[in-house]
Amino acid sequence: MCDGPSPKALARTSDGTVYALNGSARSVAKSRGWADGRDITKPSPTMPAVKMDYSNIVQVAQELCTRP
Repeated sequence: MCDGPSPKALARTSDGTVYALNGSARSVAKSRGWADGRDITKPSPTMPAVKMDYSNIVQVAQELCTRP
């Protein structure tokens, strides 16, 4: 999903939770009642204390948000 002109890239799960994926969405997530998209990433298999990189998902979401 997309919100606003910035654009804010979002994902909604089957339980209705909305996750803020990119920086512009995460910057207003708390005030909009959105969860941080980083919360849904898995721990790295090689470094369990570190979340896996999800920048590819953010990039695709942002591209979809900017399509006319």
